Amino acid sequence: QLLASVPQLKDIANVRGEQVFQIASESFTNENLLELGKTVAKLADSDDVDGIVITHGTDTLEETAYFLTLVEHTEKPIV
Repeated sequence: QLLASVPQLKDIANVRGEQVFQIASESFTNENLLELGKTVAKLADSDDVDGIVITHGTDTLEETAYFLTLVEHTEKPIV
């Protein structure tokens, strides 16, 4: 839905969506962090991926950002 709401995006970028979770951010667990980290690592290793954008609730946003900073070692932007 998010990508469909900006149809002009397809004119400037090749974007695809991947839903890892659909849970309230206050329910986000350490296990979820580990799974997200694995998903991000897999995507970052793909030659057809130039960057990663993560949409996320605000309750644990800073914890997720800090965790990914510690565990992801890529030159590709992760936002």
